[in-house]
Amino acid sequence: MNNKLKRILLVMGKKDQEMRLKGKWSPIVDKKNTKILQKIIDENGWPAISLVGEDAENSAWLVAQHSPSLDFQKKCLKLLLEAAKNGEAKKRNVPYLMDRILTRENKKQIYGTQFRVVKGKFEPFPIQGILGIDQRRKKFELGSFKSYAKKFDNRDVARFKSFFKKNKKSDSRK
Repeated sequence: MNNKLKRILLVMGKKDQEMRLKGKWSPIVDKKNTKILQKIIDENGWPAISLVGEDAENSAWLVAQHSPSLDFQKKCLKLLLEAAKNGEAKKRNVPYLMDRILTRENKKQIYGTQFRVVKGKFEPFPIQGILGIDQRRKKFELGSFKSYAKKFDNRDVARFKSFFKKNKKSDSRK
């Protein structure tokens, strides 16, 4: 276990979530976190569970998920897929990053993890093959799409709408 690396990742993950939960998103934090994670990956590969623990590995995924760099996200997805196959990353994080990349490329998502605000309500970005979605989600230890989508019914739309409005330049999804 690399405790120094673990602490760094946990701090990045905490900052990432705090700013989003408080509605005080900063592109500077995402860029800085991306740069640090890139260095970690260059030196160690994907921050595997055996190297940094489950929580810190999850923090690495959060940083990749929220990175402003699509190329970096694609690089991370390849590493995350391999790590998940080997039990060194949470399988359930793979679909989130994959769908994030697809929606940023204006393509249909596969697992239905990405939502947007339209006319004051949350709705999923377009999904390919909606009929098989729950089988695909199950392979990655995700619950049904219906139960996941229901969680968006009670979210604070106004806060997210202003978040997306402020951050259009760094998030090419429409």
